[in-house]
Amino acid sequence: MKIILTAGDGFSSSHIWPMWPKIIQDTTNNTRVISLGKPAAGNEFIFNSILFAISQQPPDYVLVQWAQSRRLDLVIDSTDKRDTALQDEVYHHNLYKMGATEWWLSNASTQNYIRQYHSEYIGLQQSLLRTKNYIISLAAILQSRNIPYKFFSTYDLEVYPSPDINWNNWVWHTPGRGMEHYSRQARFANTRGSEVQPSTEVQTAWVSEILKPTLDLPWKE
Repeated sequence: MKIILTAGDGFSSSHIWPMWPKIIQDTTNNTRVISLGKPAAGNEFIFNSILFAISQQPPDYVLVQWAQSRRLDLVIDSTDKRDTALQDEVYHHNLYKMGATEWWLSNASTQNYIRQYHSEYIGLQQSLLRTKNYIISLAAILQSRNIPYKFFSTYDLEVYPSPDINWNNWVWHTPGRGMEHYSRQARFANTRGSEVQPSTEVQTAWVSEILKPTLDLPWKE
């Protein structure tokens, strides 16, 4: 049985309809898809979730859907941070354990703590640098362990086309464009839906057209 490890944000998990990791599970034989995706996940959480998972059980494949660069993932290491998370009207439920470490995925939280972080401390340039380094580091780690992988993105990738990144293991419908852009094609006008996350019809097309041709998996006929 092939173990497929997937990671991403809300475009990969925790919605009312099946998303691409579940679709891969349902359209392949003799595979087990382990989805690490979480709604509002940022790239620091995505990077660390893959590292933690491969330390527990080396997979046969890794598929990563990178998120927007400015999302903030916080390690809960104090009562103040936990209180901040629990007081958030939208993201209070986004607390997740990774081993002994608890994370808060704050995304667009309007808590003063988070707004101050974005407005006064960490700007877009540093966020982009972090994303680029997560991508480069994870690719190097997976290659060093001979774990096949493919990367893509939820929204248009902000660090494309950086010459520091090896783009050979990326999959696109258009270079630099993410799944969200793919979902806005005219042919999906009646099936895309009004939710932020694309409908199952769109996700199924993404798997069939973008992922399937690049992945050596036992696909069902």
